[in-house]
Parts: sequence; structure tokens; C-alpha cells
Amino acid sequence: MNCSYCTDCIKLDWQEFCSKRIGSISNEDYVAYLVRKHKNRDKVQITDFTFLFRGYGHYRVIYQSPVTYKRWSAITTDMPLIDATKNCDEPKRKDLEMLKSVCKSGGIYQ
Repeated sequence: MNCSYCTDCIKLDWQEFCSKRIGSISNEDYVAYLVRKHKNRDKVQITDFTFLFRGYGHYRVIYQSPVTYKRWSAITTDMPLIDATKNCDEPKRKDLEMLKSVCKSGGIYQ
């Protein structure tokens, strides 16, 4: 896992950072970018999910990674899990991780 500032991680981040920026790049900008990117890497939040009603007892749940911006989608009928995440003011980390694993097992959303 490349969550520390190892050489490979810095090279990949530098290439990604340069591809998104135009003009001169200072070291301070790059360090600030690395800190922002790696700060909340392991935390799943309710804002990473999109819930779409698909019929009686069916929801399409889309998870978007805050780091890579990839999306995974699944249709679920697990209403206790939906109630524990979507319909809750402060969902538990355990429930968010479970919903994330459901989405990732469902495939990539295009």
C-alpha cells in the first residue's frame, strides 16, 4: 500500500499532479497536493455514495473513490444496510465499509 511518501507513490502522484496542472508548479503546491490526497485516504464517508431508487426494495448504490475517482455500482435488496447508511444521520463506519464492499463486488460503473 502506497499511503506513505515512498518513491513510487511520489512519482505517480507527481505525474498525475503535472497532468492536471498547467504552468509552473512550486514545491509547496505539490506538497499541499500530497497532503490533501493522502489525508483521508482510508476513511469512507456517506458522501462517497449515491443512492438511486430502482423499485420496491431495490436500490442502485454507486460508490466513488475519493482518491482515484473510480466508480463501482451494485443493485442491492439489503434494506437493513440501506437504512443503516442512507436513512441514518450518522452512519457507522462498519456499515459504510459493508456497503463499499457490496458496490465493489458488483462491478465498475461506466
